[in-house]
Amino acid sequence: MIKGNRYNIARCSRAPGWDCIASFEADNMAAIIKECGYKLEQWRKPINRRLKRLEKQRDQTIKAKAIAKQGKKPAQEINKLTSRIVRLEHQMKAQRDHLKSREAYANTKNVFCFWLEGLNAEQKAYDFLLWAAGARGWSMVPITEDTEKITEFDEIRNTARHEYADNFERFQTRRAYWQSVLNDPLVHSMVEPTEEEYIAHMIEREDYQKSQHEGRTLNGRIETNHRATER
Repeated sequence: MIKGNRYNIARCSRAPGWDCIASFEADNMAAIIKECGYKLEQWRKPINRRLKRLEKQRDQTIKAKAIAKQGKKPAQEINKLTSRIVRLEHQMKAQRDHLKSREAYANTKNVFCFWLEGLNAEQKAYDFLLWAAGARGWSMVPITEDTEKITEFDEIRNTARHEYADNFERFQTRRAYWQSVLNDPLVHSMVEPTEEEYIAHMIEREDYQKSQHEGRTLNGRIETNHRATER
């Protein structure tokens, strides 16, 4: 489903509308949304930490300004504190705008929901469905009796799986690894990790593999440049 202002009606004159593009079988979409929610949460954490730090500095500066006024400090000192408050508020606004810039949200509490906002929401939703079908093995089976639509989505699914074949293979390898760890009799007696921890471990392993690959690529470039210099 895509939420947006399709008819360019002023926000104050319209109710937010939802356009149903298509309905699909859920399959493993809940796990995919959980993974996206976890990644979004990890992306927001450092920004929220910076925001809290700025809020604390602003509040402390406001108190310092109040004390300076009560103590009848020079106007120059009070103006300096005022400028600091304004600067901190601008920095806080920049952090909040950065949080909104992702325009992607996930809810995994009671109802599993993943939604996108912004002018390119429809294209982003399309890209997300392609990624889910190709990189995470989502079935993309439409709930419809329209044979043309079924054929169309079959072609889209096949395209997605071809495009994300390498990504999906790495995902399957990571999943098989963690399943073997969970089924290992030596660790079976240990406390079983939650689904969130399972997803976190998979993401950490993926990030590690990416960093290793980037490191090898960088070393190869350095070695090539060194040899070229010697020549």
